[in-house]
This record gives sequence, structure tokens and C-alpha cells, in this order.
Amino acid sequence: MLQIKLSGDAKSIGHQHGETFRNQIHQLADIRRGLARGFFWNSSETALETYALAHVESLRKHPDLFTEFYAIATAANLSLVDLMILNNYTDLRDFSVVDKSRKNDGCSVIGLRNAHRTLVGQTWDMHASATPFTVYMELDEAGSDTQIKALTLTGCLGLAGVNSHGVSAMINNMHCLEVNPAGLAWNALVRKVLRAKTAAEGVRTIETNLPCSGHSYVVSDKEAVINVETTGLQVLTTARITAPGGHTFHTNHYLNNELRKQENMERQSKTTHQRYHALETYFKTQSFADMTLADFERDFFSVGAAADTICMPAPLDPHGPMTSGGLIIDHTERKGLAFQGIYNDKNHLRFEF
Repeated sequence: MLQIKLSGDAKSIGHQHGETFRNQIHQLADIRRGLARGFFWNSSETALETYALAHVESLRKHPDLFTEFYAIATAANLSLVDLMILNNYTDLRDFSVVDKSRKNDGCSVIGLRNAHRTLVGQTWDMHASATPFTVYMELDEAGSDTQIKALTLTGCLGLAGVNSHGVSAMINNMHCLEVNPAGLAWNALVRKVLRAKTAAEGVRTIETNLPCSGHSYVVSDKEAVINVETTGLQVLTTARITAPGGHTFHTNHYLNNELRKQENMERQSKTTHQRYHALETYFKTQSFADMTLADFERDFFSVGAAADTICMPAPLDPHGPMTSGGLIIDHTERKGLAFQGIYNDKNHLRFEF
């Protein structure tokens, strides 16, 4: 698993990132541009670039993150548009024509509190060709008292992570009809959430900085696990766990009845309900009252009905869906695990925060 430690001001952080992974950034950008074009098959030749440029302009409203993004592109010798396609690939698909070939890709997120600890984790499921570009990233931004440890991709601002205040952010992608070209690239939003000092503050960050398209975010700290769903124009809370004995989980379909009206059903993941049902069955039949971090890893990521259903091994198709990585956080013990591929590949990196 690739690793990088970045520190300094936004320009310096972006430059270090872009220079270190220049070759990988070009490779992933080529892959994602090619895949994204497949969604714009009957649009004008420049439609993909037009939307990506709109998302670049939206990012300009957040100067520190834009400075970092610009420095990554400059150091990697890549255009801002191509770097945005790399970063915002999942949302850009929702601005394209209807795709009638639904895929299996989509992340699964689990969060729970018992009397002993607060645990959250997610699989990051994506096209298999993204897996080699998975990165464990540590960030120490100048002028900030918040350090970040994140799962990301080469060239990407961040996928999921946890900060030194003990606030974590996990994500699921959803396909919706209510998109917003002026919305924030979702990975930039993850980075903004990871500057929060409490889970509640992280949720407020989402409420005031909506992404371009549909997502679910699980934002947590030691005392709370909060799940919110968004479209490009709306955000609603679907779960708030603040007492021991509570749990939440999410796959890739809307749970809120109002937001469900905006779901693009033709693009809904073919496995989202299967994965949701496996997690639902687990929590109906298994106790998590004494669950430890090791139990959490085993039951949801390694072995058993839940893990076997939500973790997807490498497919025959080089761009087919697979679990490309994941992140697991124990908020009580302040320990984490980032992994590349499926958990059982044992490409693990353990850390403390």
C-alpha cells in the first residue's frame, strides 16, 4: 500500500503530493478519463470537460483546498480538468446520459456504540483498476491544530479518514437525479469534514457545503455516530447514535423517503440491497454488546456472512467492481486500520490518532 506524509502550507502539501506520485496520477487520470467518457457516449465531445471545469470553479471558492489541488496538478504536470475527473469521477457520472448497465460497485459503512467502545468502518468499492493507486496519507497542515490520517488515491484530496480530535468521516456513493454543477467535489468535502473538532461540527460542514451529487456520510467521534444522506441540493440525517447499544449501516441506496424520490434507479448498484440485507441480518441475530476492534474486523471485513457479502474480491474484468480498500476506526482506543484490496489480502497499515 502506498504511503505519504505531507506537511506545510497548502501549496507545499499539494506540490509534495503531485511530485511524489506524478506517474501514478497520470496513469489513474488516463483510466478515469477513459471510463468517464463511457458515460457520456451520446453527449457532446466536451460535455465531460465542461462539467469537470464547473467543479474546478466551485473548488476555487475554498481557497486552501483549491491551492492544494492546483499544486498537485502543477507538480504532476496534469491539467486541472483531468485532475478533477480523477477526483470527482463518481459524481461526474451522474451528469451524463442514462447508463442502463448497472454495476456492482459501491461502498458499505458500519458504525456502532456499545458500553465499551465506538467503532466505524467502511469498504471502498471501486473499479478494480483503481486498487493499485490506493494511498494511506498523513496530513499536517500549517496553521492548523488538526492532523489528518486518510485513505485516498494518488492525486485525490481524500476518500475517508480520521483526525487528531477523534472525528472520522466515512462515505457511500449514491446516484441521484438532483445534481448540482456548482456543488463541491465530494473528496474536498471529506477534507473539510476532517477539520471538525466534533462529529456534530462535521455534519454542519456537510449541511453548508453540499456535494455535486448523491452521497451518504457517516461522521463519528467517541460520543456519536451520525449518518446523513445528500443529493446535490438537499441533506437529511438518517441516524444519530449517541447512546451505547446503537448501530447504523449504509450501502448504496437512499433510506430517507424524501431523498429516495431523487434516486436514479437505473444506476442503483445491483448489490446494494444484498449488502444491506446481510448487515441487517447480522444486527438482528448477533449481539455487539462486547464487540472489540478485532471482532469488528473479523465479522464485517474478514469472515462470516456479513463480510462475505460486503467484501468483493478482484474480478476478471480489469475495470470491474471490487473492494479496492477500506478504513476501520476504533474511536475509544484511538486506533485505526487502512487496507488495500480486500481485508483478507492482509495489505494492512495500522495507526494511532
